[in-house]
Amino acid sequence: MPDVAGLTNVRAHFAEPGRQTVLYRTDEVGTSIALFLYRDPSHEYVPRPERAARLRTIYAGSGWHTPELLAHAPTGDLFMDTLTHIETPRWYAGRVVLIGDASGALTLASAQGASLAMAGGYLLAEALVAHPNDPRPRSPPTRPACDRSSPPANAVPARSPTASYRPPTQAMRSSAWPPG
Repeated sequence: MPDVAGLTNVRAHFAEPGRQTVLYRTDEVGTSIALFLYRDPSHEYVPRPERAARLRTIYAGSGWHTPELLAHAPTGDLFMDTLTHIETPRWYAGRVVLIGDASGALTLASAQGASLAMAGGYLLAEALVAHPNDPRPRSPPTRPACDRSSPPANAVPARSPTASYRPPTQAMRSSAWPPG
């Protein structure tokens, strides 16, 4: 897709209630990759021939470079998938502990995979230092940072991984999305 925004070394996000356009440059000068993220509770499969039309309908009236990007979108070969967050009841079993993306099941929109991996590795290291040479399986520490029932104040809710990208408006919370 042509780089309609004239990007250099940045990734740009344009967020509106219930939808977001993300654009970043590729290694090939003058080209970019566009992501169109939108809220759709149905999670229904969209056949390939209908995908470009679906995006144009959902992004009708959108601002920024979105209309120009959609004009350049191919009509028959668009990748489309759902961003889903899977919750697990716990992230350990005996001496096996999941950390990083394995424990968080993050979507690409959250952009928190590396942070989660570093925090999980740090907490696991603390637990191993606190219990050296202990062959018995035990639960991870029960401090707030490890307890899924009390996330940090800045944590994004599991059911809304893109909340940090969307403007906080009443329209976003409406159950009437998508339009039409």
